[in-house]
Amino acid sequence: MNKKSLAIFCILSFLSCNFPQKNTIKPDSLFNMEVQDLNEDKFLEIKASRINPNAEKYFKPIRYVQLESDTNMLIGEVSKIVLKDDRIYIMDQWSTSSVFVFDENGRFVNRISHKGQGPEEYIDMRDMFYDNFENTINILTYGGSGNRYKIMSYDRNGSKLVKQRFIDLKIERADRMRDGHYVFHSKNASNEPDITMNVSVYSETMLRLYDGLPIRAGWVNRLASGDRSLCRDKDDNIYCTSDYTTDVYMVTTDSLWHCYHYDFGKYNFPKDLNRPEIIEKMGRAHQLNDYVLDLEDFYKGENYVVSSVLFKGRYRIIIYDEETQTINSFIASGFKCFSDNNMVLSTPADTYTHLFTNPSIIGDEQTKELKKHFKYPLREEDNPILIIYEFK
Repeated sequence: MNKKSLAIFCILSFLSCNFPQKNTIKPDSLFNMEVQDLNEDKFLEIKASRINPNAEKYFKPIRYVQLESDTNMLIGEVSKIVLKDDRIYIMDQWSTSSVFVFDENGRFVNRISHKGQGPEEYIDMRDMFYDNFENTINILTYGGSGNRYKIMSYDRNGSKLVKQRFIDLKIERADRMRDGHYVFHSKNASNEPDITMNVSVYSETMLRLYDGLPIRAGWVNRLASGDRSLCRDKDDNIYCTSDYTTDVYMVTTDSLWHCYHYDFGKYNFPKDLNRPEIIEKMGRAHQLNDYVLDLEDFYKGENYVVSSVLFKGRYRIIIYDEETQTINSFIASGFKCFSDNNMVLSTPADTYTHLFTNPSIIGDEQTKELKKHFKYPLREEDNPILIIYEFK
């Protein structure tokens, strides 16, 4: 039986017996991204608020967002940012275990903070995503009554808990497809013996449809990195990545499509060293900086395919221009995410207060130009400043 016939047979089998498929991957149209300029010191922002001329064709003018800062709205650590229409959602996973909601201009809207052991509470947060199917902001949490993983869905302002959905899986990332299907990523967490895969797709009624990306031998419950793992494109299609690889898969209703592979040449991490015990040892010895281990984030827009990596201690974005079929990479200090056709960077407020009180650092002219982006007096202890690059 050829591969095409086998794939059709598997789909028909699924429809007839409603049994979850295993490791369903379509290798169609794999695009190899050869990144050759990774080691060049090309900064995205060459002067205060000025985009590198080589990157101007990709972005609209920079927008600075000064987040409102008061006692109840101070963010300890930015874990994840989601932009949706006129709302900014910021998850602080470790410091306050909260999600802060701001409007597009940085005005405070609400704070979701329900840590505890009660039925509508949680012990900790794992992920956050916006559900376009039900128009809710969702938090993947663990704990509370029953000590289980669950998705807590709130209205778009975070003021009302709409529903909770319990999940009998160990998962670290979650998202929802346009058709209502849920996508979960375990990031090497074991759900043995039933599930030995990283990615699971569930129906709206929480019926498991299929699993994909098997956890490699020796990696079970080991070394899950901090990358996003589940990403969206401009049309809200969901893509997934895997720890310590540079591959990208598109998640569909019945399979994973292997879409992209990033090749960094001599900066690829050697395959023979890609084992948890070696990576742990090299990490302790600070020997991983000269390699790209995996992708931090991924986004496919109208004209560009973009990703971010951590290389030599700096975040770098890689932009593939589909029209010219060229690849450029830039250093993007403070990179946080791609979201809603934007790239978001974050910088501590005290960075700017230092520049403003010491104008000789960047010059009087640039200091004055930079100050124009800030509507209110700035304090060192204020929330971080968001720098938003909207893709053209």
